[in-house]
Amino acid sequence: MWVVWFPGKIEEVLDLGFDAVQMARALLNEPGFVNRMRQEELARCTCGHSNYCIGRMYTIEMACHQHLKEKLPLCLQKEIEKLEKQ
Repeated sequence: MWVVWFPGKIEEVLDLGFDAVQMARALLNEPGFVNRMRQEELARCTCGHSNYCIGRMYTIEMACHQHLKEKLPLCLQKEIEKLEKQ
């Protein structure tokens, strides 16, 4: 799996023959990311790739843990921190 964080990487993987890139987590984290990429040559996604958004998509409203209104249980916060350091 390729991780695409910035415009140059998108162009690189498309040039390698990929037909498309997936940006779901980036857009959950920052809905205006595509617009920011147009304005900033070195725009980078701040998604930590913990997959918390994917884990909750079938049970609760899909959302990035960085933008939740409710506070997560401490054990879940610690697990996310551990995943995002990898």
